[in-house]
Amino acid sequence: MKVAIMQPYFLPYQGYWQLFSEADVFVLFDVVKFQKRSWMSRNRVLHSDPSKEFNYIKMPCIADSQTMISDVSVSLGADWLGHIEGVLSVYKRMKAPNYERVYALFEKWANSNRSGFTDVIQLIVEDLLPVIGVGCDVLQASSLGLDFSDIRGPGDWALQITKALGGDEYVNPCGGV
Repeated sequence: MKVAIMQPYFLPYQGYWQLFSEADVFVLFDVVKFQKRSWMSRNRVLHSDPSKEFNYIKMPCIADSQTMISDVSVSLGADWLGHIEGVLSVYKRMKAPNYERVYALFEKWANSNRSGFTDVIQLIVEDLLPVIGVGCDVLQASSLGLDFSDIRGPGDWALQITKALGGDEYVNPCGGV
């Protein structure tokens, strides 16, 4: 069994999705500190003003620099959905072929009643995997019940999680160590 492990990211880059296609099990690595103002909770899309390049699309996270990812809360709902609608309006005006389908997913996520960051990311991932034609189990590291007290360095996490899940191979993104 191939195991992949990455921190949870909101609408991540292509390599993240490629990693899903290589793995049988993907673990959202949420047992480390959350990084505010990082790609974990935001991404960028085309800006509706042609003179500007990008607009940020963000998840409203409630956390400080000491908060573990698994403990980060989000505040989704009507306000967030209004923000999303505004940011995505450029795609609606461009008559993007999948705009309605994508917006419906944002509505689902906003109305999911999930308040944990990793829970929302897992929902997003599980909704998008079938769209790209990838089947993979998605787990949260914080829900595995593992004892991480023996971790001595960054390379120990992957080995311990992979072994605990009965994996015989750990896959990492291109450029990863």
